[in-house]
Amino acid sequence: MYDATKLNCLNQQIIKRLRNFPNMEQIETNNTTDSFGIFGNHLKMDFRKSFENGRFIGYYNVYLSISPHYHFNKYIHNGNDLTPENARKSILDIFTYLGIKRSEFDLFKVVNLEFGLNIIPKTDIKKLVNGIEFYKKTRFKITADDTPFSKITDATKQKNIKAYAKGIHCHEKLNSHEIDINTFRFEVKNKKSFSIRKHGINTLNDMFKVEVFTRLAHALVKEWQLIHIINLEPNFAPYTREDLKFIKQHSTVNDWLKIINDENRNRNNFGKEKQKYFNILKGNDRIREEVFNLLNEKILSFGIGAFLPQKIENPTTSTTTVTERKTKDLQLSKEVQIYPHAHVVKCTIAPTPEQPRKCLMTNINITMQKDESKFIFTTGLNYYREHDPNLYEKLLREFWSDDCRSKKDDDLHKIISHNIRNRYNNNRYRIDKNILVGQLTLFTNH
Repeated sequence: MYDATKLNCLNQQIIKRLRNFPNMEQIETNNTTDSFGIFGNHLKMDFRKSFENGRFIGYYNVYLSISPHYHFNKYIHNGNDLTPENARKSILDIFTYLGIKRSEFDLFKVVNLEFGLNIIPKTDIKKLVNGIEFYKKTRFKITADDTPFSKITDATKQKNIKAYAKGIHCHEKLNSHEIDINTFRFEVKNKKSFSIRKHGINTLNDMFKVEVFTRLAHALVKEWQLIHIINLEPNFAPYTREDLKFIKQHSTVNDWLKIINDENRNRNNFGKEKQKYFNILKGNDRIREEVFNLLNEKILSFGIGAFLPQKIENPTTSTTTVTERKTKDLQLSKEVQIYPHAHVVKCTIAPTPEQPRKCLMTNINITMQKDESKFIFTTGLNYYREHDPNLYEKLLREFWSDDCRSKKDDDLHKIISHNIRNRYNNNRYRIDKNILVGQLTLFTNH
């Protein structure tokens, strides 16, 4: 799953050792940098120069660019995926080859990271890629290189999202006909340390952690959920006249751009129209859902739990009774009781096992929050996102609402915490008082 990775090292002893490493070819030199490569550019070192009074005195740092995928395939382009085990082995091989000890791995800070997956959909790859038009409301554009059927978008200042026909590229540009021509690759490139740390990665050592692979795999699938695909060749037969009219009115990029440009009238109009569009599509026309399922299948093949989409309950159509909801809440309170031991890398205050304060609704530890906290809030959700992704995802699924769509980070967490408080308060006032007493007792005892 790991692809091109860039690391930064400031340790002068390591810099000197790498600068004297044999078998390097100088790629470039200028006033600020000396660049060297091994195996072409797939193992590259950029030494940043230091000057004092205009005199060169050495190197300030070295940027090391590696490609675990290329290394695993002996520096020949290939369309396979790296399993977590093979990724760890490849990274370890690279740094052993460079003479870097395991005890020195924390001296290498990860500053760029690409990760992605290859799948083979039933949908024709050209139709799939051509239909990918938006990440949230940001347009995709055709990549500047000569990769056929390839699109990229600057999702944020910290990352790029890329989707392309890997199989066609392998066949037409690399003469690698062993790769299925319908292979599709979806990948994310994090360009800033800040966005990389969100996945629990700070130094090289973190790239060997099992939980990091889980976070990256789930992050990739969540990014796919934000992609908007226009089905360019729908099968009109199974649709009603009304649905068919809606599909035709949303069949081009310009149709969707008009909706985006009309956002001043209704801020969430684009999201609502997009969701309605996906709900109407049937069978083989549900391309985005097909890719989502295949990504999850690939993750499962790596021994990682699948990412489950948030289930949104429509309050106008739900048949769930108050008693059923109460029972579900009680079940949740028993399922999510996880009290991680204190092992926090940064300044986050970890929960302590001794008499932990618990959220009144979910019964999980909220010791990392303010003393007066009664429910889990953004601080707690941020903590569990980093240190217990499975529990974090369970909370999102359970307390998701329509307001959560298109929200992220603190904005999303504020809504989730609001929903948790509301659920608790609703139970207090809607459930019979005798039942309520029993419910609170169960919460207290767990």
